[in-house]
Amino acid sequence: MPTPYFTNFNTINYANNKVVDITERVVVVPNALENPYAYYPASIVNGIRADSVANQTYNDPYLSWVVYLSNDIVDPYYEWYMDNTQFNEFITVKYGSISNAMNKIVYWRNNWATTDSVSADTYAGMTVNQKDYWVATGFDPYGTAVTYSRKKDEWTLSTNYTVALTITGATSNTPYITNEIVNFGSNGTAQVVISNTSSLTVNKLQGTLSTGYVYGTESGSNCTITAINYLSNNIPTDVTNYWSSVSYYDMENEKNEGNKIINLLKTDFMPDFLKTVKTKLRQ
Repeated sequence: MPTPYFTNFNTINYANNKVVDITERVVVVPNALENPYAYYPASIVNGIRADSVANQTYNDPYLSWVVYLSNDIVDPYYEWYMDNTQFNEFITVKYGSISNAMNKIVYWRNNWATTDSVSADTYAGMTVNQKDYWVATGFDPYGTAVTYSRKKDEWTLSTNYTVALTITGATSNTPYITNEIVNFGSNGTAQVVISNTSSLTVNKLQGTLSTGYVYGTESGSNCTITAINYLSNNIPTDVTNYWSSVSYYDMENEKNEGNKIINLLKTDFMPDFLKTVKTKLRQ
């Protein structure tokens, strides 16, 4: 017999009508999700829906809500794995365009995963800052380190530089749009933090910053830089290559790819699970 989600909910009187009380919600507690005996991992085939997964697994497409609950999915449209078409539509709606999402940086990340090991001689020639990113992983018979690998630390930074610019030629009180990309001639780009008629603060700097024109790619503003003041430098020059920028597109794509692997409740546990949900909602 099909088991639709909302059949488990209480009904209430609302505006003289009998309706389902959708203000209730069921959450699978973390301890249950981590139970190695109750769940098993599964990979989603491109384009498959949750009701199809439920039908294949439980012979009941209406149990898609169990699939959602088992994976803490609230939004079935954007928290479920999206195919390329769906993903690009999502990016366009959220960020205005795919190019916007690809070009705008959300943070910097320690890029240890894409770096090869180095010899002891190479390690010996590194600066103190650089050595902090490495750890000995290979040893000779005497216990002497012969190879070094990057530390597998998931370090992130919201920005590399934050820079305050003095500008002239603004035509409005806020000539630039927050987080828009600004170009410094053909030498570099950054993203806007805040601006007014006389100052512009930017971060996430790429390339070279120099006095001259600064052009807003969304606002169309084009002002002249008369002074530059570096407020912070989070990534020292000698470890610049140890960090990689992550765009909004990269971030969303990694999140979406992660949604390919889901937890499925084993069929042996389904009767007790359904009974528990029904009991909780009817309390």
